[in-house]
Formats: sequence, structure tokens, C-alpha cells
Amino acid sequence: MPVHSRRLVPVFCAALVAAFGAVPAAAAVPEPPAGQVAATGVLVRTIADDFSGGSPDAEQVVVHTGAGSVAVDPASAGDIPSGTRVVVDGDVVTPAPGAGALTASNSVIGTHRLTIVPVYWATATVPDGEPSTAQLRAAADEADGYYDTVSGGKIRMAVDRVAPWTKIADSGLGADGCPDSSALMTAARKVADTTAKTILNHLVVYFPEVTTCRWDGLGSLGFSVHHDAAIWLNGTYDVQTLSHELGHNMYLGHANGTMCHSDAARTVQVPLSQYCTRFDYADPWDVMGNRTAGQLSAYHLAELGLLPADAARTVISDTEVTLAPITSGAGLRQIVMPMGQRTYYIEYRTAAGLDSWTNGDGPYSWAPGEGVVVRYVDPAAGRYSPNETHLAYFQPNGDRVWFRPGLTAGNSWTSPDGQWGLQIDAADSAAARLRIVRAPDIAGPKPFAITSPAAGTLWSHSETDVTWGATADADTAMDRFSVDVDGTTIATIPDGKTSAYVRGLADGEHTLRVNAYDLAGNVTTTEPVTITVDTSAPKVSQAPTAVLHTGRTVPHHAVPVTVAWAVSDPAGVAEQELVCSFLESFCGRTRPSASARTLTSELEAGFKTGWSLTVTDRAGHTGSVAGPATAGTLDGQPARPAKTYAGAWTTTKGRSYLEGSEHTTTARNARATFTVTARSFGWVATRDSTRGSVAVYVDGKPAGTVDLYSASAKARQMVFTRTWPSAGKHTITLVNLATKGHPKAGVDAVALLS
Repeated sequence: MPVHSRRLVPVFCAALVAAFGAVPAAAAVPEPPAGQVAATGVLVRTIADDFSGGSPDAEQVVVHTGAGSVAVDPASAGDIPSGTRVVVDGDVVTPAPGAGALTASNSVIGTHRLTIVPVYWATATVPDGEPSTAQLRAAADEADGYYDTVSGGKIRMAVDRVAPWTKIADSGLGADGCPDSSALMTAARKVADTTAKTILNHLVVYFPEVTTCRWDGLGSLGFSVHHDAAIWLNGTYDVQTLSHELGHNMYLGHANGTMCHSDAARTVQVPLSQYCTRFDYADPWDVMGNRTAGQLSAYHLAELGLLPADAARTVISDTEVTLAPITSGAGLRQIVMPMGQRTYYIEYRTAAGLDSWTNGDGPYSWAPGEGVVVRYVDPAAGRYSPNETHLAYFQPNGDRVWFRPGLTAGNSWTSPDGQWGLQIDAADSAAARLRIVRAPDIAGPKPFAITSPAAGTLWSHSETDVTWGATADADTAMDRFSVDVDGTTIATIPDGKTSAYVRGLADGEHTLRVNAYDLAGNVTTTEPVTITVDTSAPKVSQAPTAVLHTGRTVPHHAVPVTVAWAVSDPAGVAEQELVCSFLESFCGRTRPSASARTLTSELEAGFKTGWSLTVTDRAGHTGSVAGPATAGTLDGQPARPAKTYAGAWTTTKGRSYLEGSEHTTTARNARATFTVTARSFGWVATRDSTRGSVAVYVDGKPAGTVDLYSASAKARQMVFTRTWPSAGKHTITLVNLATKGHPKAGVDAVALLS
């Protein structure tokens, strides 16, 4: 007779040997080629299950590229789902751009389609005693019956086709003594022709037992390379093996058990402690453990989408609850108790439905019994996947490996660290009433920081990704994050995410903070990060315009001016360029510093000159503006009418004067009056030791006093200027104050800008 199942004996003793003795070696996989360069392909996870040995044999992670298959370290693949397109670069595996998470949109609820392909290669004909196609179909029908019952009809397994036995080429055995699973699947696909590319489609390859190969079944943990699900059966076709591998296809991890002791010497067995050993498959109920006899755990029902939201409750403080049996299909069936990176899941098992054997007459030499049971999920404790469950045994027996997992009415238990405990007040076939006691959570999540953008970052657009580092909560669990901009929350992000896309940032400086909340409402906030947003060109509030300015020496036949402009930008100016045009022709290019807002220049008297400005900010935005063309004139003595002067004035000639002469006076209150039409007015005079103060009036109003005294003589000085927003008619009056000891005042010329 063929070996239909290699799990006909309990595996616990073998598990004990595995735990305290040698751990089975992982199945051999090819190493990445030396000098491997980055390649893109489909990542596929498979788990090989050695049920008779009591321990999973190996997890394999292979990336199938166009050039072949590359084995990668499972640790390098992290929690990337099977079937995801990835980039492999040496030891680094990352999802390919746009790959997304395949599990997010692929529900396993519905009717699954199985294609079964039996193959052989070592004999001329199908070996004696191998199952017929009808027997293989019957095994699949049994798996359908199990999932139909477990799911209440929501998950079914339908056989599309059982192919005839097919002889394939012998691909040889690997170092692990197993056939090449990739070659087997390739051959099977040729026979099956095709299967639809969904998680609801499974290609099952059965082959006669290879005794040197340790695993009974091998399944893809989710998608295969062909974006369906794949199973390999090594001479085993019982309902348990097939249902277990189908569970892997639906992303389920293993259902394990734990053996814990009070100390490192393992002297006293206790339900839970820091001295625990994981036993693979040692969950007596769940199909992802050792038998198909019992109902799936509430955790796995939730993983499959079969547990309604109101059937589970998260507990973070002292609570009294009533749990319905897991087989009841209704009511509250799971308590979720997060405690740091470990989460506990509490459910109630009674001798009913698929658990009717739990008090005896089951598949074991002992009965796990009824009671409130606790499993935990800890990413650090799982052997192959972060969602493996670990069953605690609350009534261990020191003379045996296991006794009973559950707590019954009147039982209580407190964790060794005193952080939580259980009291079972009552329990019957309908419900269990229990009290959960746990220490209050008064501390926020661990400190963390914004990783992007960096402080001082300049953004040239109004949106950005804000990312932050990992954090965790040691007492309960993370709940959510929020992102604050300038003290206002603009985004709330669920736990598990470490980034948020922020839109609509106005130009200017902004302060970013990220808040992490735990389930108890405690919050930890990052240090602030200040960034600057600049989405537009620099703002020029004044185009480059020439004005007269005091303190300049006036050359012959030219008007000295200061070109002034005003510009602002939230990010700051990076570069400026002024271009001069004279008679509408290019006359020069100047690049002042980023902080400059004025430039000294000269106008050829009697001709128009203008400047255009181009400004680039630190964000790379550029703006340009042209200023008005300006004509400059110098009104010297020969062109000035006599009525300009009142009082005693004389004409002094000399080559240092602009037009060869200057009007001077020493008389008190002698005055000069100029009526002009201009935008900017300038008074040109000589400064020396004989000169004194002059009062200035503009349009009849005092405009200050100008002191012409200088220890050394300075001719053609711009001693007073006045500029208006636009050209217009104005009257400027100069009144000599005849300062004692140096009463002299003079007028060399008047400068005007249009």
C-alpha cells in the first residue's frame, strides 16, 4: 500500500527531541551567484513541511527572473509577500517600483479551483500502489469538506481537473535529497496547460514518495511565480496535508505550541515565561498545527476574513468579558490583547462541532480538553513568518511533554512579570465568563524622529512626503500617527505606515511634527523639523529704477545715479542679473550679490537709459522685470535764468565746475529757487572750509539743512537729492544760513531725472 500519510503517529515526542536536540537542517537551496548584479523578478516563498519529524523542514525564498532563479536569504526578503515583483541587488531585496502588496486586494473567500497533476519519473510505468486520479479527487473533496465546515460555506475547494498520470524527465535530486520543485512545477504546468492567475487557483503536483526527501508537503506562502498558488505532495495525499498546504496558499502561518519553564535550568514547567521553547505544529486543534480535527483558531479565521469585526475585542485595561465557543459561529469569540511586539489572542474551546473530540476519542493518546486558551503572535518568535501562532499550555504535566492548554472554571493565572492575568469565573457549553487584569499603560511609544524631509529643506512645490522612523509601544500597542504642520493636524495615518503625503503647503516656512499614539491614548511627538516651501518666482515689488543719491561726485556730462529695486522670496534669492540698455541697445551686464538691492551707475546726460532685472531664487524659480527708461540732465550756470537767485550772489569761474562756473553767496538769507518737472532732483555744489549750512525747502516745506563744510575742497558734490514716485512739478528753495566763520554757500548745477 502506498504511504498516503506519513503522520500516523503523534509528533510531540519527535518535537521534543527537535527542541532539545538537533534542529532539522533546512532544505538546500542554491546560493546567489558571485558578483550578482541587480535583477528584477517575482519573489516566491515556499514552506516545506516535515510532519513526521514534527518540525517544518525549511522556508525557501526564490526570485524568478527572466534569466533564471535566484535563491535569497529569507531574512533579506523580510515580510515581502509571495508573488511580489522585487529587485534583487546582492543581499538586498526590495519591492519593485509600483509592485504594491498583492495580499491587499486578493481575498481568499470564495470558491477555490484545484488542478491536480500526478507525475512520476523513476519507473517505466506508474508505480504500484499509487493513488488513482479518483482517490486524489476524493482527497481534495475531503479538504473541501473541512474548509466548508470551518468557514460556514464561505471557502470551498472545487476540483477543476485531475490530470492523468504523466511521466516526466528525471531532474535529479538536490543536496537535500529532494527533487527540483521548480522543474516539477514546470512539467506539471505543461500537463495542466494553464491555471487562472488568482489566489483562488491552485496547481497541485503529486509524485511518488522520495524517501530521501524529508518534507511531506510543500506550499507557496501565497502566490507562486505564475500568480496562482502552488502545492507539491511527496507521496502524501491525506486531507490534513492537503488542507495544511492550502492554508499556506491562503497566507496562513503555522500553529505552534510552547513549553515554558520557571528558570533557565528548566526545572519547573509553567504556562508562560521568558524561558520558552517553540514546538512546531504543536497546536492540537488548528489545521496549521498537527491535525485537521479541530476548528481553526480565531486568529486564523480573522486572517482568512471569516471573523466579523464584532466577534473580536481589543483589551488594554482590566476587563470582564463573556466568550462564546469558537465553534459557535456567533458572538464574541476572540480577545486581542497587545503587549508591545507580542499580541495575545484568547478564545474558548468546548467539545462541540469540529472540537467534539476534545475531551477524548480524538486523534491523540491524550485529550487537550476544554477551556479558555491563549495563543500569542510575536514577529521575533516565528520561525518562518511573522504571523505564526504559539499556543500556551496552562496545565502542563511535568511527567509528560504536554497536558492541557486551557483554563477551566475556577482557574486563574498571573504572568511571571505581574503585567497581566486571567481569572475564569464560570464556563459551560454556552460561554465562558472571565476577568482580564493588566497593568495600566501610562507611557507613550518609544521616541522616534522624522527622517524626511531634513531640517532646512527647501521644497519647490506645495506637496511632500513626510517619513519617520520606526517606533513601538512596550505596554500595549501602536494605534496611529498624526502629522502636524504649524501646529495643526493635517493627516492621520494608521499604524504600520511610516509616511504621509502632505499637500497644499503655502509658500513660506513651516514646522513639521509627527505624533505617535498607543492604544491607551499616550502620545510621543518627534522633534520639530522646519522646512521652507517656495513654489513661485521671486516677487519684485520695485523694478530697477535710477535715482539720484547724495555723496557722489558728479562727472562732466554724466549723471551719477543709484539703480534701486526691491525683491523678496520665501526661500531667499540665489542669483541676480541687471542688464543695461542705452538708446534701446545693450550697454552692459552686471551680476550683483544675492543680497544687493542697489547698484551705482551713471547716465549719459540727455539720453535715456534703462535696466532689466532677472532674479533666481534658491528653489530655482526665475522672474524677470524691466524698469523704466530714465533720461538724466545737468542744469549748469549758463542755462539758468537770473530770477533763480535772490540776494547777493556772485559768479565764480573755474575748470573744476561742471560748466566752468558756480554761483556763490555769503549773504544771510540769500536764496536760490528752482522750479522743475522731474522724478528726481539733485543739488550739485562745492564743499570746502569756507562753506556753511543751507536750509532746504521742497514745495514750501522744510526738507532739512545741508552742511557744505569740508576741511578739504571737493568739487561737484551731490549734496542734496529728493525723489518722488513719479515725475511732476516741484519747487526747491535753498536759503543760506551764513554760518559764522564760514558763511559761504554755492550752486554748481542741478541734476534731474525724468
